[in-house]
Amino acid sequence: MSLTQEDIQKANKWFAIECNNGAWELASKPDLTTEQKHELLLTAYASVYHWSKVGEPVNVARGEMLLAHVHAIRDEGDIAMRYANSIRSYYEANAGDPWEWGFVHLELGFAFAILGDKDSAADEFAKVRELIATMDKEDAEVVEDELKHVQTILT
Repeated sequence: MSLTQEDIQKANKWFAIECNNGAWELASKPDLTTEQKHELLLTAYASVYHWSKVGEPVNVARGEMLLAHVHAIRDEGDIAMRYANSIRSYYEANAGDPWEWGFVHLELGFAFAILGDKDSAADEFAKVRELIATMDKEDAEVVEDELKHVQTILT
């Protein structure tokens, strides 16, 4: 069976979306097992790989948000910080919506917390709260829920 370029593009987009959604869903669960954390890691990287084939740079940047989040969940602070800094650099060079900046600061705060820098984490989480006040209701709820989830993980 021979696939056309269009078939491959459609498949890449489908996998990008499914892996992204699956990873965020898994990341939202409490008390992940070692096996679940491994699945989360593989799913997140698969999402970014597929976005790199069919998406725009913003899709890859959002994928790196997910990677920062996943590595923080896995207590891999250095890697989480590398991705958090990468997405901050991306959004400093490109316009981002308030919800995207909210996630930038959320992931920076999460990474700082995992690295043991509680003051910097608190500063980043305060920026998230300031941004939430500027978002429409739906975006604000998503970011606020994720902030609460991260703070639950950290306690």
